[in-house]
Amino acid sequence: PNTRNAVSIVTPGAYNPFNFSLGQDLAIIALDRPVYNIAGSPIATTHTTGQTLNIAGYGLAGTGTVPNQIFDGNRRIGTNTSEGIFVTQGGATGTVIVADFEDPLNPGGTDFFGTPTFTTREAATAPGDSGGPIFDSAGRVLGVASGVFTIGIGDWGYGSLPFWTNLTELQYQLFIAANDPLRLS
Repeated sequence: PNTRNAVSIVTPGAYNPFNFSLGQDLAIIALDRPVYNIAGSPIATTHTTGQTLNIAGYGLAGTGTVPNQIFDGNRRIGTNTSEGIFVTQGGATGTVIVADFEDPLNPGGTDFFGTPTFTTREAATAPGDSGGPIFDSAGRVLGVASGVFTIGIGDWGYGSLPFWTNLTELQYQLFIAANDPLRLS
C-alpha cells in the first residue's frame, strides 16, 4: 500500500499547540520510508508586502459569503495579496504573513488594511488547510497556514484575515536545515 508512518515529529522550541498565532506553527515529520515521484518545493528566503500569495489546501469548501460548507477531499488553489509580516505576542516567538480576504464586489467594505485590492482568484484558508503552504510566484514556500483572525465577522468568509507562519524568517530556515530528515541521506 501507499501508506507511511511517522517515525519522528520535531517542532520549534516555542511551539504551543493551543496558540497558533504565535508564529511557531511548524512541524517536520520523518516517515518510515521514502515517498517517490514527488518533487519538493524550495523555501523562500525573502518576502515582499504586496506580493501575490498562491494558496493551496484541502480545507472546507465554500464561498466568501457562505464559507466552510463541506469537506469533499478536493484540493483548492487561489491567490491573495500579502499585507505584510506581523510580529506576534510581543515578537518573542516569530512572525506571521497576513492577508485579508476581500469581496471582489465590495473590496472597500471587506478590507482591513486600507488597501482594498483583490486578485482574480481571491481566496483565504479554511478549516482543514492548516499546515498547507503558500507559495510565491516562483513556486517557493513562503509560509505554512496557521489560522485565520475573524475580527467581528464570526466566520472565515469575506473580511477574515488568514495568516501563515513566516518561513522566510532565519530561525525557521535554520530549524528546517537542522531537522530535515533528508540531510543525512
